[in-house]
Amino acid sequence: MLQTTLDDVLVRVRDQLEQDDLAGAVALIESLRSPDQAELFAELDEADQTALLPQMSPGDSADILEELEDDEAARLVDSLTPDALARIVDEMEPRVLLVRYEDD
Repeated sequence: MLQTTLDDVLVRVRDQLEQDDLAGAVALIESLRSPDQAELFAELDEADQTALLPQMSPGDSADILEELEDDEAARLVDSLTPDALARIVDEMEPRVLLVRYEDD
């Protein structure tokens, strides 16, 4: 996606978050391709990431975690409830889980 378009979506997501419209922010993020979702997600502050990730579909949440740097993904995983984490992990690629486990 063109950077200007991604920047425009980021502005719109932040506007939704300022209005406490998590559903609107989630809809905007989920309309993007996985790599763009992760790039946009990485630009959000930690509180917004923590609020948004469990509201997203498990598949999109898994895609975002797979695209993020390991330390960013680990920080987000630590903020999830066990139920939310289980739903997301069910959607992750087994090879990603194995590589992340082996790195520990």
